[in-house]
Amino acid sequence: MSQDNRCSCPTPPGGEVICEANQMPFCIITPDGQKHAICKTPLKTANALELINWVLSEVKQEYRSEDAVVGEGDIDILKARIFKAGGYTVAFSLTLQMVLALEKIERSHGFENDRLTDEVEV
Repeated sequence: MSQDNRCSCPTPPGGEVICEANQMPFCIITPDGQKHAICKTPLKTANALELINWVLSEVKQEYRSEDAVVGEGDIDILKARIFKAGGYTVAFSLTLQMVLALEKIERSHGFENDRLTDEVEV
């Protein structure tokens, strides 16, 4: 039996989003404080770069090509599991496949594995 994939919502309002293990949970807090819980089924691909660019496009709500360069700031966002921009806060959790893809990209870029940023603001 597979585990759920969960993410905690920032307080206020707090709470938790619970999705299936193969889904990506999002907790989106709007500028007026409303909470939106979303479960998304990720892109089906074995390519780490394509998958991570899909994740970043969902988190940042902006178009990214499948082969876009994943920079250090992007990796910070994915490790922090929270992104803030335009008054919105997006908390999320990664699937196991996404975590492995992120580790592969970090190794290929030579980034430090112990660097973690709590929040990334734009």
